[in-house]
Amino acid sequence: MILEKSQEILKKHALCDNCLGRQFAQLGSGTTNQDRGESIKETLMMKADILIKEEKNPSEMKDLAKSFKKANKALERRGYDRIQIKKCHLCKNLFKNLTYFANRAIEEIDDLKFDTFLFGTKLDSSLTKREEKFWAKFGAKYSESIKSEINREIGKIIEKKTDKIVNLENPEVDFLLNTEKQEIEININPLYIYGRYRKLSREIPQCEWHCPVCRGDGCMRCDGTGYLYENSVEKIISEPLLEKTKGQKTVFHGSGREDVDVKMLGKGRPFVIEVKNPKNRKINLEELKTLINDSQNDVEVNNLEFTEKEKVRDIKQAKPPKVYRSVIKTHKTEKEILKALEEFKNSEIIQKTPKRISRRPEKVRKRNVLDTNLVDIEDNKATIEFKTEAGLYIKELISGDGERTKPSLSSLLEENLECQKLDVMEIEY
Repeated sequence: MILEKSQEILKKHALCDNCLGRQFAQLGSGTTNQDRGESIKETLMMKADILIKEEKNPSEMKDLAKSFKKANKALERRGYDRIQIKKCHLCKNLFKNLTYFANRAIEEIDDLKFDTFLFGTKLDSSLTKREEKFWAKFGAKYSESIKSEINREIGKIIEKKTDKIVNLENPEVDFLLNTEKQEIEININPLYIYGRYRKLSREIPQCEWHCPVCRGDGCMRCDGTGYLYENSVEKIISEPLLEKTKGQKTVFHGSGREDVDVKMLGKGRPFVIEVKNPKNRKINLEELKTLINDSQNDVEVNNLEFTEKEKVRDIKQAKPPKVYRSVIKTHKTEKEILKALEEFKNSEIIQKTPKRISRRPEKVRKRNVLDTNLVDIEDNKATIEFKTEAGLYIKELISGDGERTKPSLSSLLEENLECQKLDVMEIEY
């Protein structure tokens, strides 16, 4: 069946070894399409040689000689004129240039530090149409696409010439060969680093906060900086990271966020920082941690590790319980406070969007207080810890926010309370 089908094909079209072998790519293993095609042609050449010797009929050898040098030599040896080698009907001799394209790709990554890659191809429409028309005529039962073979074979060449490895799932660098333009595009995939940060300042936000007046262009309100705050957790982590990776920019992904005037203590808040177009992925995270922590006193990072894009979704979708420590001014006794806190335990809190948050639409959320603890009371100041479900606004849990949060500590103690100081002590992630 293989020889008959191949002979039928070669009678109509000149095919290179790769394109002939590819029609039977799903048969056998441990070989290449080029080797398959050459083996088929060599077998057909012996069959054609028998026809010449026994019947003086060179027709099959001439069909073969259009795309096979050995068949041309056989014709000459038997006293017939050579046949001009034709371009491959399908690939137009594209497979002769695979090493050239591989070298072009290698030149593009000369200044990059990475380990894994994936090669892809965008075929010109005429090549795609030829392949589809060819399959419609001769069938495609055991074949594979020309795109698959190009990607695999160039990938193998790059692997052999460099220390890089093909990764089909999460490549660090993507190559795309455009056969029509004869160009290679390179895409450096983002670098993702997971960790936890502790915010030790009550004067910086988590993320860079563009000025709402000029939207980052610079104006009188922001003193021309484009930002409401000179510094942020994001900026403190990003600047040394960009210097190390030679990246273009970063995107900060936090597992929630705390207010500017709230400290993040304990083990810290989980985050993933994404580096766009990093030219150097091989960085020492322990050195990065030391560089960040020793350069200032507002933020500490720990537990840094390389991760994948899926980690961003993981920390964004996670709803871990949190422990907060608040300081409030009150004239109530310890006994009265303990009674109110006991009522809070395992209670459902109904909250409307706080009045102080104008950027979010009005909605009602229900969250539970899981536990409470009176840490200290002295000079009319009570230090209280709340363990709650994720998404509960603690400042409003204390103040009541004009009865937009029910119940609140203010309503239970029948006293107007305000949170004077708030810290996040633990995020159970």
